[in-house]
Amino acid sequence: MMRKTGGPHTEVTITGTLSRIDADGSRPLTYDEFVEFVSSAADHLHDDDSLIDPMVSGQASTGELSISFGMLISIGAPELNGRLSEIFDDLNQALGLVWPHDPVPRTRRRATTMLNPTSQHLDGVTEPALG
Repeated sequence: MMRKTGGPHTEVTITGTLSRIDADGSRPLTYDEFVEFVSSAADHLHDDDSLIDPMVSGQASTGELSISFGMLISIGAPELNGRLSEIFDDLNQALGLVWPHDPVPRTRRRATTMLNPTSQHLDGVTEPALG
């Protein structure tokens, strides 16, 4: 169901490459691991009613991933960075996702999935969002 929501909003897109890491190093995700991760990430984001049209897609053979969604917060609003942090903290906790800047040393990490971001993009949109 499409519904119009009022006012300016922000469209968020994060792209990167997924890998499986542990204390011994990293390796590409298997096809099944990749599909499971994308499916779980999409389900998790769709459960967040504050997001507009969340989408998770990727290419299993290369490990490339794209996450995008809209939020009814204007670019420059003081709460934008905090809300983005909450969204990704929740996603990280739910899926066991880590980022390269994670403070846990590689030698103490259990096997988990890491997203190495290649781009982060925010677009401010003044037209009403469709959600």
